[in-house]
Amino acid sequence: DLRITPKDVKACYDIYGDYVPHLKGKSTEPENQVVLKERITSMICTSVHFMTDTFFIDNVAYLLTMVKPLGYIIVTLLGNERGDRTQQQLGKAMLAHITECQQRGFHVSSINVDGEKALKGMSEYLGVYGPRLNSSDTVHIGAAEAAIKIVKSWFRGIYTTLPYCLPPDMYKFLVQFVVSR
Repeated sequence: DLRITPKDVKACYDIYGDYVPHLKGKSTEPENQVVLKERITSMICTSVHFMTDTFFIDNVAYLLTMVKPLGYIIVTLLGNERGDRTQQQLGKAMLAHITECQQRGFHVSSINVDGEKALKGMSEYLGVYGPRLNSSDTVHIGAAEAAIKIVKSWFRGIYTTLPYCLPPDMYKFLVQFVVSR
């Protein structure tokens, strides 16, 4: 625990003056060492896994994907009403998520979903060349559930602090803003 204050430093300069070699002009700067840049030609780990689930805000469906091990969250608007989730909508949204990761140089090796019927049916839409779809009737996808909880809490936090009333048709933009942070 160092108890030197700026007042003590000023008193030291008043008593002892400047650094002597500095006063004589004999102080030198240390030589800069050459730093060799190491070029990384390819990413070390390019395989990622998706943890996917759906959630609702004001009866509007969204598809959330947590990209592991990156911790990256992708959200896509699905439909306007609670029952308006078709396998085609989910498949298109999932293909958009896969494409986004592939454009950044990652390979999606598997997609983990819980036992919802619509999510299980995505494997038919993704085709045989898509990533492996793992579904379970009894186990929820913990990483996706935690990400949904975070997105909803950030949404509520920003929504309640706005100085005006946000119309419900603007909620999708607030969700995208929350995910982008």
